[in-house]
Amino acid sequence: MINLLKDNDNSSNICKINDINIGEVKNYTIIYDIKTHESFGKYSGDFSKIHTDKQFAINNNFKDIIGYAFFLNSVFSQIYGMHFPGGTELCLKSTSNYKKSFFINDILKFSLTVIGKNESLQTLTLNNTIKNQEKQIIYDGESILKLSLVNKWKYI
Repeated sequence: MINLLKDNDNSSNICKINDINIGEVKNYTIIYDIKTHESFGKYSGDFSKIHTDKQFAINNNFKDIIGYAFFLNSVFSQIYGMHFPGGTELCLKSTSNYKKSFFINDILKFSLTVIGKNESLQTLTLNNTIKNQEKQIIYDGESILKLSLVNKWKYI
């Protein structure tokens, strides 16, 4: 599990669409450490040199091995499923623009801004950005979530 810090999320884990406001912002922070980097590499099976060989990365004009871009998407998965809106949704669409590389020990701030909602369709549109500790945007994108999924199965 990703060690995610909630910066301003005091809500309960499950939100209903009528409790969410356009313009609302949720912030979460992680430290991208070596353990996370190596775990994601093992999980994904991606051992390309840009992620594993410092000299290769330097030879290609990076200061060090770079973090896994798709790791960022997995953090959004945790946020959507566990924090905001918190497990009542299905991601219908997600766009990802990887603007700048990130590195081990970077502090990454994830910001989700509600830019649209449709109560009759139960959809929520979010603008997502990630900044590093230098406040540089390393990622931006947009997601559309279908809210209010219900559990139709009764567990004994």
